[in-house]
Amino acid sequence: MRMDDVSRYAPRDEGQVYEELRELYRPSVASRMEEILEELWEDPQFFAEVKKRFEEGRLRGNYPALERVMSEIPDESRDMFIVSGGLGAMRSFVPSEKAPWDESPFEGNMDSYREELYGGMAYCFHDELPKFAERWLAELARVGYSGMVPYRFYNPEITWPVATKEQADRFETAIPKNLGMSEDAYAAVPDGSRQTLWLQLNGPRSLRSGYREIRVSDKPIRTDMAIVSAMTALEGQSVDVDGLRESLLKRDVSLDESLYMQELESRGPSPVGGHASSLLLDYVLLLLRYHRPDFSYLPREEKIGLLVHACSHTNEFLDTLKRLVNFLEYGPRMAGQEWQQGTQTRMSRPLCCATWTG
Repeated sequence: MRMDDVSRYAPRDEGQVYEELRELYRPSVASRMEEILEELWEDPQFFAEVKKRFEEGRLRGNYPALERVMSEIPDESRDMFIVSGGLGAMRSFVPSEKAPWDESPFEGNMDSYREELYGGMAYCFHDELPKFAERWLAELARVGYSGMVPYRFYNPEITWPVATKEQADRFETAIPKNLGMSEDAYAAVPDGSRQTLWLQLNGPRSLRSGYREIRVSDKPIRTDMAIVSAMTALEGQSVDVDGLRESLLKRDVSLDESLYMQELESRGPSPVGGHASSLLLDYVLLLLRYHRPDFSYLPREEKIGLLVHACSHTNEFLDTLKRLVNFLEYGPRMAGQEWQQGTQTRMSRPLCCATWTG
């Protein structure tokens, strides 16, 4: 059978099939990679190529940390450092022979592991928060961002991107089910609304009538919300929304192009009057353009309104997130105690090893 013939049988849920194929091959690929690394250890030509790349790269300012370390190593030991250190670094390319779901009680069943992770696995880690975070970060990288999916409403030859959702409840599984990739789910947009609802016609049977129920979901996928939250925390900055709105209404700046690039090309004052970072606004516009495919066709006033409202929500999110993190660090121990964010005027103990630069 040719590859062209195989591609005809591509399933609708390609993501899950691809993930299971990766898991099927992972242990074998890991063991083969170890064999390749052992062969490279005995290959002087390979390390000569690496050394040449390093010498050429450092002249362009690449590898600053590596060059600093190399300068402290005696000349006769540098080649061995490149070889031994390089092999250690290359092992990061090798997939792990053991994954978290290989451990008891999952015994290699990735679905059982993910069910436990989404259902709640914090009880397994006690105070090992970084390790728990690694589990979730690996899962987010594994599933990626679902966001929008192409959907055919009336004309079977025309698709339009709509927001996908997860199942309405978690009776059957705690793992979010991407309804946009489900063959028994259908998208619907109520008249006069932009919100996408997903209908599952083949729901569980009603205990009262015995008929299958229709399940309606407006729930964003949990992992999508986590990814948007992480990106917003990393990209986010405070915005003067009133000043931003006023500047955009007064200035002839395009919202269909990068504000940051317009700022560089103008070589003048910020096109948004300094009320917000143009880099942040480019991120918010990216969110809007992706989730609203018709954004470029909207009237300018409506674009400005959407951008300003999105920045207002960003401000609220960042403030709430900061309050949570600060509370975890120094919030009151007892319920009812007054808690004030920011620098405290009184401290229970002196600061040690502090350096003041002001």
